[in-house]
Amino acid sequence: MNKLLQLAQNAQRLTTGRLFVLTFSDQRNKDIVIQLNQEFQLELGVLADDRQLPFYSEVSQSVYGKPNSRWTLKDTGEFYESFRVINVSQSGLIIDADDEKEDKRLSEYGAILGLNDENMARLRDIIIPTIRKYLKELILK
Repeated sequence: MNKLLQLAQNAQRLTTGRLFVLTFSDQRNKDIVIQLNQEFQLELGVLADDRQLPFYSEVSQSVYGKPNSRWTLKDTGEFYESFRVINVSQSGLIIDADDEKEDKRLSEYGAILGLNDENMARLRDIIIPTIRKYLKELILK
């Protein structure tokens, strides 16, 4: 009976915020967020608010060899390399990156950092097994 009572008490102490922090304190899960932001949005020219980055100009295509596609903000790779999840709290997480580019801040192009609804759904699907693992660990401890 004491074991059952302990399980109930463990379940009562569990909050969604605590579960969120445990899940996203794991670097692998932070990396998934960054990967979704980069590979499933920016590399497709899509911003977190679902707006789209402009196409490369004809001059950029002919003179600099840019593709006939939307900007990806990945020219040198330096910007993508700077992506980090810098804060995880019970209310969410913050992605940061060095958005200085020559004389302009990349953030002027729009909502670069963050996930759109489609990638939030992808993240949920990917992260559910991890959440289940933490739920089991926290309740059964």
